[in-house]
Amino acid sequence: MAGLWEDEPPVVAVGAVRHLRGGAAPLSGARTPSRRPSCLLVTDGPGYALRAGREAVDAWRFEDTVARAAETPPHAAVALWDEALARWRGAVPADFPAAAWAAAEQARLEALRLDAVERRAAALPATGATRDAVADLRAHVTAHPGQEDGWLLPATAPDRAGQRGEALEALSHARAALTDTSGRYGAP
Repeated sequence: MAGLWEDEPPVVAVGAVRHLRGGAAPLSGARTPSRRPSCLLVTDGPGYALRAGREAVDAWRFEDTVARAAETPPHAAVALWDEALARWRGAVPADFPAAAWAAAEQARLEALRLDAVERRAAALPATGATRDAVADLRAHVTAHPGQEDGWLLPATAPDRAGQRGEALEALSHARAALTDTSGRYGAP
């Protein structure tokens, strides 16, 4: 638990670990043992390891749903992209935003989420919802202007619909977002 807290862990954390290790009464205070066949906290070296089935961990369920969506035809994939993104609860792990041990996993999962947003939007036109896709991606690139793929549909969809002015405006915004102050493409 030393990797989670700078000082001593809170008393409630110690109790939670003991509970997760099995056999303890549920945290609610009831006296019946918890039944979590897919989760098990085990001693591993000087600490603990969570041995869980993929269905027991939100991040893994998110990844598995993303993988299924990526292999599904676009018109049917939208529902899977929606399911995957609905599993997203925020930064991973939100309880420990400055934890060095979690930085790589945070970055990997955030990149996977951003890709899922873009791939969902790219699949929406197959369902006839191009306007929804463009609106979603405009919000997406406003929040994440460096996401190159996020700019593609807002720039190309209006052009395909004969709205060249709107397409040129989207391309202008994309160029401004993707160039640094010296006019070079990419990060300084």
